[in-house]
Amino acid sequence: MKRGDGDGGERFVGRQTELGLLLTALEETRAAGTPARITVMGEMGIGRTSLLRRFGTGARARGCPSVHFTYRGCARESLAAFVDRLNPAPGGSLPERGPGTDGRAAGGADEGGGGGIGGRGIPGGSSGTPSASADALPLVREAMVAATRRNPLVITVDDGDLMDAEAPSALTALLRSCSDLPVLLVMCYPDWRPAASEAVFTELLLDSRFLHLRGLTVSDTALLVRAMTGEKPSPAVAAACHRVCAGNPLLLTELLRGLGTRSRGALDQKAIDQAVLPAATGRMMRRLARSSPDATKVMAAAAVTGKAASPHLLAHLCDLGVTDGLSAADQLVRMRLVEDDGENLLLRHPILRNSVLAGMTRMARDATHLKAAAYLRRTHAPVEDIATQLTASTVPFDRSWSTAVLLEAGRIAVADNREKDALKHMEQALGTAVGTERDQALVELTELRLRADPPRGIDSAVTAIRGVAGDAARSKLLARLGGALYLRTPDDRGTAALEAIAPVNAAHGTAAWAPLHRALVNEEGFAPARVAERAEHLLAMGSPPPEGGSRTPAPPDGLRPAVAALALFGRCLGGDGPAAPAEEADRLLAHEDDVCVHPIAPLAALTVLMWHGRHDLAAHHAERHENCEHGRGHTLHQALLLSVRARISLTEGNLPDAADRFARCLKELNRFGTAPHNPVRLSVVGAFADVLLDAGDEPAARRLLRDHLRAGSLPPGWQYGPVLLARSRLLLAAGDLPGASRDMEETGQRAESAGIAAGALPWRIQGSTLMRELGRAALARRWAEEQVRLTARAGSDRARGEALHVLGAALGGEEGEGRLRAAVVLLEEQGARLPLARALYELGSLVAGGPRWEEAGRMLGRALSLAEQCGATPLALRTRDRLASLDGGSPERVALRAVSRLTTRERQVLVGALRGRTNAVLAKDLRITKRTVEIHLTNAYRKLGIQGRTEFDTVFRVPGLWPLLLSGASSPPLMERRTR
Repeated sequence: MKRGDGDGGERFVGRQTELGLLLTALEETRAAGTPARITVMGEMGIGRTSLLRRFGTGARARGCPSVHFTYRGCARESLAAFVDRLNPAPGGSLPERGPGTDGRAAGGADEGGGGGIGGRGIPGGSSGTPSASADALPLVREAMVAATRRNPLVITVDDGDLMDAEAPSALTALLRSCSDLPVLLVMCYPDWRPAASEAVFTELLLDSRFLHLRGLTVSDTALLVRAMTGEKPSPAVAAACHRVCAGNPLLLTELLRGLGTRSRGALDQKAIDQAVLPAATGRMMRRLARSSPDATKVMAAAAVTGKAASPHLLAHLCDLGVTDGLSAADQLVRMRLVEDDGENLLLRHPILRNSVLAGMTRMARDATHLKAAAYLRRTHAPVEDIATQLTASTVPFDRSWSTAVLLEAGRIAVADNREKDALKHMEQALGTAVGTERDQALVELTELRLRADPPRGIDSAVTAIRGVAGDAARSKLLARLGGALYLRTPDDRGTAALEAIAPVNAAHGTAAWAPLHRALVNEEGFAPARVAERAEHLLAMGSPPPEGGSRTPAPPDGLRPAVAALALFGRCLGGDGPAAPAEEADRLLAHEDDVCVHPIAPLAALTVLMWHGRHDLAAHHAERHENCEHGRGHTLHQALLLSVRARISLTEGNLPDAADRFARCLKELNRFGTAPHNPVRLSVVGAFADVLLDAGDEPAARRLLRDHLRAGSLPPGWQYGPVLLARSRLLLAAGDLPGASRDMEETGQRAESAGIAAGALPWRIQGSTLMRELGRAALARRWAEEQVRLTARAGSDRARGEALHVLGAALGGEEGEGRLRAAVVLLEEQGARLPLARALYELGSLVAGGPRWEEAGRMLGRALSLAEQCGATPLALRTRDRLASLDGGSPERVALRAVSRLTTRERQVLVGALRGRTNAVLAKDLRITKRTVEIHLTNAYRKLGIQGRTEFDTVFRVPGLWPLLLSGASSPPLMERRTR
């Protein structure tokens, strides 16, 4: 492009390829000696004029006479003047200026000037219109013969679409009369054609070649910015300029001039995004109006409605019929002012949209948005499209349906993690809602603000609690505030929030809510006895009075389930629960709305159920609470329930599902700005790391602890036991035996000093295993015996089975075998697949050294099958190795070792053969050739020492051989598939 640099100089940026094509066409015309036509097309402002002028300069540099005509003025050129311009000037070149030129240097933009439509530049008669009379053509030919005597003649015509009706015919006749002369006509013509002159242009364009100009590239945009500013722009600035102008050179030039290109630091992305070009936009709109007045209305409506601008909607907004609206939209598409994605129309140049909107009053824009919203609802458009128009208006819509639409759109945006859109919809809904709808909008908006900016969200929650009308909505707001405060490090903001809502709570019978919350975050590190004492005091008498204050009354019925859940949790945590704690937790959880007034209360009751082996009840209540009135839309509540569902998956032996739920829970907790040392957060981290280690993903577990323990040492409290246990396993794997032992002993000290029950934090189970691996057999036995004694008194059958397992492994010998067999029975009854697999592995390994190797094979085979079902890769690998290493030299025992040496493909082919599939079917199933199947089977037979399928029965009756074979023939472990 040629573009002025502000001080009279010129720059030509981009279009080198197109210029090269034109110069090549000129040389082809010289060689052929006959006329040629090229039509340069493109949108408004794309740089057609600059390209033509640059080409004219290049043609003259090659000795070719060149005449340039433009169709923007109103003057008419006489036939004599035209012929005079074709006569060679001194030196053999034609004058660059004349009566038929526009009188401007070759550097202006395409769209300057005004313009009547006339035949200026083509020989005209007395009427001023072009004429191709038989008398005129010989004179013109004579002049053109003289002009082309040595070199081709170049005629460039700008703004060809503005010719009057007779000019194209005259130009066609002129070229026809010179069919034996080397004349190159290059005419600028836009992408669209005026319908009124379609026929007269057909013949002129019939034999023409077309050169389509597109927008500048980002790199060319950067060159243009540098040419005009004298400074190299950053990649971000260049990309922003290109984006807002869609590479249009005219808009780019006007943008740079409007931003004050000579001032250093003037170009920043915000200024670029917000720039408007009233002058350039005005010229384009006037040009558009000459082509189609309706198109200007449609373009303005498209600028207002944005992405929801379907042709039918735009026609409705412009009060046009469907046919007229579609015709106007078609004109905009052909002029490349809008893009058509098949459904909606969108302005291609964001800066034009800014400029069009800037030229409208706020009232006009609001009226268009609200009219669009009403039309979209009437035509059953997606609620998000309707809500976009409603929120774009600065005036709330006074229609009853608007609040419901905005709330629904906000929920969809929340589900899609588009928080900004959700906030915008919810805030607009709050402005139009009344009654219960307003309360609901207030709850959902508070939830969003807490997620988007927790500190400010807490202030917003306090304001909402003080202003909400309904008790149900106030209860939901208290739950959200309680969760946010619990997850944060206690500070002045939390204290101020509790004080601010105290009068409201006192007035509505919820004065006990603040003491309930304080019981959860007391300074004693959540000591069980202290928690239970505070909660029971609230239940019985009310909270202890502050100094100089009055006693807080006992909680009303609406708060009692939450307080009772906390009391139950504290008692069970200290091993001093009621006779039927699971039944009590079940009863409290049945009051979904009441127990959920603080999100930690249902978590406490669900934890009690799991401690006492009632995972079925825990799963039932977790599902109910996910869908209850309090739970829906409460992200933190859902996140805490995810941690419960993850632990349930873990008890079911589904490690991949547990890992997935823990990961999602942790993600939501982090989004709420949870404090680094928050007990719930680190409890999830520890359990998640433990699952990853069981699944064999040690690197992921190591990264998890590294990312969440950056704050240094852990604060006091038993709650951090799970993360200490996971860290001790990692230290042991890394060979740091003292570190592993230190973390394990610290876990025990923290639990014992707080009086934590064995079922709440079964650290002795992992500790006994660790101490046995460290060679500290006496300590391993002591911890295992303590765990058996404690669980016998207050544990579930599952907990007793796990305790017997570690004791049997620590004791060894006949006594240990007896404990392990008892553990297997208990764990089998409870359906505890992963602990059962561990117990079977220990039992099988214990009896494998004697003559009972067949029994050991059966146990180890079952352990291997269970471990693989659970996704416990390390346990499966240990079991497989143990199976393959069973002592003895009999053919059966040799077969166990032989199977361990089979490749994965050999195992897959052999398993299929054992199941009766033919070689042809196996080849099809495994997508390999039949010959490849035969090779794998031959190798497998050789390793197993058999001749073929007829001898399968003699080999695979060996206990443990079948699961060992299957273990290496399956697809990758579940955990590996989850992370891919």
